[in-house]
Amino acid sequence: MMKKFLAALAVLVLSCPLAFASDEITYKETRKAALDGDPAAQCNLGIMYFKGYKGVRQNYAEAVKWLKRSANQGYGQAQYNLGTMYANGNGVTQDYSEALKWYSKAADNGEPGAFYNIGFMYYEAQGLKPSYAEAMKYFRKAASFEDRDDEEVQGAKFMIGTMYMLGQGVKENHSEAAKWYRSAAENGLHQAQYNLAVMYDTGDGVIQDAEEAVKWMTLAAKNGNTDAQEKLTEAGLSW
Repeated sequence: MMKKFLAALAVLVLSCPLAFASDEITYKETRKAALDGDPAAQCNLGIMYFKGYKGVRQNYAEAVKWLKRSANQGYGQAQYNLGTMYANGNGVTQDYSEALKWYSKAADNGEPGAFYNIGFMYYEAQGLKPSYAEAMKYFRKAASFEDRDDEEVQGAKFMIGTMYMLGQGVKENHSEAAKWYRSAAENGLHQAQYNLAVMYDTGDGVIQDAEEAVKWMTLAAKNGNTDAQEKLTEAGLSW
């Protein structure tokens, strides 16, 4: 008989990474286009300075400068990235009000990560009055981008599942939680894979199924979830 994992559910922490508009770029070409006023190039140049990418010396002040130029032209990716720099205090004084301002602009331009981050600000009371109802609203908006595999889209699904699991702003419903965890798990989010495995292991919100538990725990482990790796090792299972 398969050993039970008896594991605690995982929590989700996203680092809010800054993202390129395109990876197929060089510094020289990007800087020239940025100086000519191209907002996508300005955004990419800002990320190059932020990351110290492709031989560019890391410089947060330059990153902020170029992201602002792009963001002020209405470029959604730059607005999202600038919001993230204010949220994290990279190159600027940490300022949740400024972060919210830029995330809101990015959300208006259809950036799913901006919806996720606003939701998380409500969830964690980061510069905003805590509100599970508002958090759920923004998580649902982020999760609605079904054609995107962004980590924040899958993270939003995870958070919706967690809120159903804990009854935060909604009636507690473990079956609904499992549904949202499955959607994120199928798109590779290891925290969701781990939680779904735990639910199958214990029969919480789903029909208990040892094979499904092992399947999702193994996927989580292969995707770098250390808790899953430990549980499989303890159960004498390889991953």
